[in-house]
Order: sequence, then structure tokens, then C-alpha cells
Amino acid sequence: SFFTVVFIYVSLGSVAFLGWGNHVAGNVLLSMCDPPGCPGNLPAKVDVPGKKWLLGYCLAGAVVSNLMVTAPVVLYCVFRVLENEHTVVTHPLVNGVLRVATVSIAVLIALFLPHFTEILAVISTGLLTLLQVFVPVAVTLALRGFGFRVFLLSVLGTGMLTAGMSSALRNLYTVIAES
Repeated sequence: SFFTVVFIYVSLGSVAFLGWGNHVAGNVLLSMCDPPGCPGNLPAKVDVPGKKWLLGYCLAGAVVSNLMVTAPVVLYCVFRVLENEHTVVTHPLVNGVLRVATVSIAVLIALFLPHFTEILAVISTGLLTLLQVFVPVAVTLALRGFGFRVFLLSVLGTGMLTAGMSSALRNLYTVIAES
């Protein structure tokens, strides 16, 4: 199943790159219009946006559907912590209300926090690099001691963290400077 998912993502990403190249907007839904572009993604000195594509509406529906499924799955860890820490949450009605409220609050934060995507990129870069590179290195160090593999992974992880974080911070700085 892993290779099926990888195949689907790589195939769709390749088709998208062939269609838009590097000219796709950060929000792909803003690329689903005739030239000169969609509202919110128009070049400088252009006032009239292009006509929105029917496929753009279908894609917007697919993105919203995906997020409606993904948000509760991603927040599952939060739900489990709340359920384990508070006994009142074991009641089914309270549990359901808590889950809906948690997802709603997360969505509201994403909608109304300025530069949310860029802030999330900074946080994700730091956390994911730590969790996916440095934690395994630390476990290997504890179990086997220092060796060439540990050194190589540490250098690779430091490079990934530095490159990713500098890019994420640069993007955040650019967006803040423009606003």
C-alpha cells in the first residue's frame, strides 16, 4: 500500500508540474483560472482576473473533502491526550463536542492567524527534522555508540535543518515585510 500511495503522489505531482511548472501559486486553487490569473494571484498592474475553470471548482471541493477527513486524523493525538487527562471526556456526548470544538478551533486558527502557512512551515521544518533525523540518531547513539553512520546522519540532519529552516524563515520574513 505504501508504494501505491507513493506512485499516486509522484504521478499526480509530475502531471501537475508538466501543466504548471514553477508558475503554480502556493495555493494551487489560485492557479485554476484563465490568464492572467485568479483573484488574489494577479500579476502587478492587472485588475481583471481570468475566468475560473470548472475543474477549479471540482478541485476546491476535493481539497475541502480531503481536509475534512485529514484534520480529525491529524488531531487524533490531541484527542487521546485530552481523553487520558480528563475523566469527564469519557462521556460520549462530551467527547463528541470536544472533538468537534477542537477541529473547529484549529480551523479558525488556520483561517484567522496572519501568515499561518509560513509559520506552520517554520514549525514543521524544525519538528519534522528533529523527529525524523535527530531522534533516530540519538537512539542509535544510545544503543550502539558513536560511529561513521551516526556522524553521517548527524551531518545530513544538520544540513537538512539548516537549509529547510533558512528557506522557511526567509519565506516568513518576505511575507511579513510585504504586509
